[in-house]
Amino acid sequence: MSKEEEPMVVKTLCRLCEAGCGVKAYIQNGRLVKTEGLPEHPTSQGALCVKGANAAQIVHAPERLTKPLLRVGPRGGGRWKEISWERVLEVLVERLSQLKEEHGAESVALFRGQAADWGAPWQYALRFMFAFGSPNISTPSHICYFPRMLAENVTYGGVTGPDYDRTAVMVEWGACRPETHLPFWHMIRKALKRGAKLIVVDPVRSKIADRADLWLQVRPGSDGALALSLMQVLIEEGLYDREFASRWTLGFDRLAELAREYPPERAAEITWVPTEKIRQAARLIATGGATAIHAGNGLEHHTNTFQTLRAIAVLRALAGTLDVPGGNVFETLVKWVGLKGKEFLPAEQKAKRIGSYDLFTDMCSDVPFPVIVDSILTEEPYPIRGLLVIGGNPAISMANGRRVEEALKKLELLVVAELFMTRTAQLADLVLPAASQYEKTGFIVSSMFGETKDYVLLKQKAVEVEGCWPDWKILFELARRLGLEGAFPWGDVEEAIDFQLAPSGITVEQLKAHPGGIRFKEGERYRKYERGGFATPSGKVEFFSQVLKERSYDPLPRWEEPVESPYSQPGIASEYPLIGCSAGKTVNYVHTQFRHIAALREREPEPWVRIHPRDAGKRGIDDGDWARIRSLRGSIRMKAEVSDATLPGVVSISSCWGEGFPEANMNILVDDQARDPVVGSTGDRSFLCEVEKV
Repeated sequence: MSKEEEPMVVKTLCRLCEAGCGVKAYIQNGRLVKTEGLPEHPTSQGALCVKGANAAQIVHAPERLTKPLLRVGPRGGGRWKEISWERVLEVLVERLSQLKEEHGAESVALFRGQAADWGAPWQYALRFMFAFGSPNISTPSHICYFPRMLAENVTYGGVTGPDYDRTAVMVEWGACRPETHLPFWHMIRKALKRGAKLIVVDPVRSKIADRADLWLQVRPGSDGALALSLMQVLIEEGLYDREFASRWTLGFDRLAELAREYPPERAAEITWVPTEKIRQAARLIATGGATAIHAGNGLEHHTNTFQTLRAIAVLRALAGTLDVPGGNVFETLVKWVGLKGKEFLPAEQKAKRIGSYDLFTDMCSDVPFPVIVDSILTEEPYPIRGLLVIGGNPAISMANGRRVEEALKKLELLVVAELFMTRTAQLADLVLPAASQYEKTGFIVSSMFGETKDYVLLKQKAVEVEGCWPDWKILFELARRLGLEGAFPWGDVEEAIDFQLAPSGITVEQLKAHPGGIRFKEGERYRKYERGGFATPSGKVEFFSQVLKERSYDPLPRWEEPVESPYSQPGIASEYPLIGCSAGKTVNYVHTQFRHIAALREREPEPWVRIHPRDAGKRGIDDGDWARIRSLRGSIRMKAEVSDATLPGVVSISSCWGEGFPEANMNILVDDQARDPVVGSTGDRSFLCEVEKV
């Protein structure tokens, strides 16, 4: 190969999933031809998952959308007409302005999905909607991360992360790091090599459960009862951090009274975890050395999500893990300018926000997506008439998929920005060709603990696919044409990043020169609360939450049965005796994305339902048979995997299928009306179903 033909190397981040691994992107003749891990990245250190390794197939897939599409004719019919970006923006401005004039800006909502960027780009979307005048912004965050963030903030006024490189005991609760977060898995493995112990809480035997010193195979949706039982052991045996509880907590006596209701003997009946394992886990957490307790996304898919996460937050404090070396350390973030733009939204417009999840929405700015569906279908308190979807596929990814589709079809305007023609895009009036993660610039602040310390890293654009726009550009250009240029004064995203990072003194050019990131001054690292207390009304860790009491929620982390369970709904359970549990994320795909990419599809070609041999035998199901899974909402079809990796009475169902397998959308089975009262999460991992051989 001649020198002129050698590929150019761009050092950047792979953000095809949430992990953010460092990557060397090889560009030749304007195309991404190869990706390799970046050794100088502070956490991934050269590792790259299968999606990142096959990024070239994703970026240059022949199915990529590269021209804006306008539907000619009715939804469900008609045809697509290719138009220019200039024309599609004209149509969008006309339609959005019409909806605003006739029905008010609040009649337009935005849904930002998991395929989109988070951090600063999420703030651009909020800023756009607030400047437009609508308070109705939604994401999947009611079932992803924000419930954890809210639970921790209400309890002790901040968000924590595991200090993996100093911990002696790691508790991974409802998370499978090998599948979902390669950098964290790298840190966990390193801790294991130096002798740290690992407790895993998960209803399914996963790759990380196989490495555990102690695996608690909990019944889906009973995690809150398990957390309270662990607390009961700590209190009964005097193993909790007495000094911290005395000086820095509010409501210990009331918590102790609640925990007494959950001795391990009773908790074993509720959770299906043996009594002795509960005691063993509590004692290891208390006496095994510095303990870091991580609550994962698996806990956010229940109708009792919030109080479960509250209970785990309280357990951290009771066990003395907060802001200590090797424990759960409060994030220390770089100084940067937030761009949410709440100042652009008049008070009278904010008051029109739909939904009753005000504590959640006030903190997170999000309306849970089922509330958007309610508004469209019931027209209460008024109908959402237009929906902008950026990097999301709610027809497949949100609970009660048939009801979601019914709502999307009823809209007067549906606009979807996507890489590929998804099920949601097929229902749209306008489809905008979006840029992939390798085609846009952004920054992230790494506040992960352990080896990473605190870094600012640049996700630098590596390649450009003609006709595909990054979401920041779509929003910036649309805002200007709507007369909102005052809210978006920057010429491009690099100008916006420089503006945001100005207080830190870090610039885009500096980040380009340091692909492994720039570490910012971390200040005091541990026990920061000793200087000024906790950021709660009392200045203490609130076992009894004043904020929750004022909002008429239970101020204690009380556990309740999932709305649909064999114990809460015995009548339904007589016909649907199995607990359905979404299997969650897979290393091969990102939610509904990339299931048509050959290299990934070869690794996981078909949707599957994992069923215990005892349950399979009763139903005449053999490994490899096609099976039908039924719930009160409908039925789907998947290939059966007979395995003792799951509990008897529980089936683990691969999620987010539907593209290419329309009969396999697990979310058809899930109720979207039964929701967590605080955060609006749905029971994707604890609903009743039945499985039968096809």
